[in-house]
Amino acid sequence: MTTSSRSRTLARRAGRTLAATLFLAVTAVPVTSFAQPEPTAPPSAADLESARELFKEGRELRQKGELRPALDRFKAAHAYGQTPVTALELGRTHVQLGELVEGREVLLSVARMKVQPDETDKSAQARAEAADLAEETKKRIPTLAVKVTGVSADSSAQLTVDGFAVPIVGLTGIRKANPGKHVVVARAGAHEETRSVDLEEGKTQELAIDLSGAGGAGATAPAVVVAPDTSGKNISPVTWIGLGVGVVGIGVGTAFGVIALGKASKVNDACTGTHCPPTTKSDVDSGRSAATISTIGFAVGGAGLVAAAVGYFVLSKPSASAFGVVPFVTANGAGLDGHF
Repeated sequence: MTTSSRSRTLARRAGRTLAATLFLAVTAVPVTSFAQPEPTAPPSAADLESARELFKEGRELRQKGELRPALDRFKAAHAYGQTPVTALELGRTHVQLGELVEGREVLLSVARMKVQPDETDKSAQARAEAADLAEETKKRIPTLAVKVTGVSADSSAQLTVDGFAVPIVGLTGIRKANPGKHVVVARAGAHEETRSVDLEEGKTQELAIDLSGAGGAGATAPAVVVAPDTSGKNISPVTWIGLGVGVVGIGVGTAFGVIALGKASKVNDACTGTHCPPTTKSDVDSGRSAATISTIGFAVGGAGLVAAAVGYFVLSKPSASAFGVVPFVTANGAGLDGHF
C-alpha cells in the first residue's frame, strides 16, 4: 500500500470515528431537555362545579357585608378555576377590605392570563373591569418614605416595615403599603429604633429615624462608676478588677436588655391575640437570645461589683492618712464621698 493510500484510509477512519462520537454525544442528551413543558391540565368537571359553588357563596356573603368569609370563598374558587371572572371578584373583595396592595396584584394577574379559544363575553368584560379597577386602586395605595439619619451613606443600616426588609437607597427607604397602622424598625449595628405610623389612602408620609444613638431608645444607660479613694487606703487589686468586670457586665446587660425589649414590642405589635405571623419567628428568637445575654451581663456585673466592694472594704488596708475622698458618678449625678 502506498503512502498516499494509507493516508486516505486513516483519514476515512478518523472521519467515521468523529461522526460516531458526535452521534453518541447528541443521542446521550436526555430527550426531556428538548421537550416543551407540558401544558397545564384543564380543570376537571369537579373542579369547575366546586368553583361555581364557592363563587356563588362568596358573592352572597359579600352582599351580606361579611367580607372576610367572602374573601376566603373567592380565593378557593379562583384556585380551582383561575379565570378572569374569579380573579376580578377576588381582587375587588381585597380592595373592599382595605387590602389595596393585594387586591391590585390579583387584578393585574388577569392581564397575564392566556385568552382561551372558548372565552366568553363575560370573561372579556372581566378583563376590562379588572384593568380599570387596578388603575383606580393604584391611586389609593399610600407611600411610606423613611429617611434614616445619624449614619453614613455607606453604612449597613437595615430597615423593615411590618417585618419585611425594605432596601435603603440614599439613606431613604420607600415602601408601598395598605392604609392603616404599620411598624417600622430601623437598625444600625446594635442600635435600633421602632416607630408606628398610620398611613392614609393616596398619601405619601415621610418618617425620619435618627440612628445616631444620642438619647435614643437604643442608647445604653450610664453605668455606676466609682473611683475608690487612693489617699486614705491602699486599694486591693481585687477592687479594680471587680470594678472593671462590674461596669462591663452592667453595660452589656443594659444594651442587650434594650434590644430584647425592642424585639418584644415588635412582636406584640405584629401579633393578634395568641396568633403571630411566621415573620415574627426571627424576632422572637433574637429577642430571647438578647434577653439571655442581658441576664448574664447583669449577673456578671453584679458579681463584679460585689467583688469590688469586698476588695475595697475588707481587703484594702488603711494608710497613714486619716482623710479620704471618693469621687463617684451615677446615672443620677456625680459627687464626692469621704471619710475623716
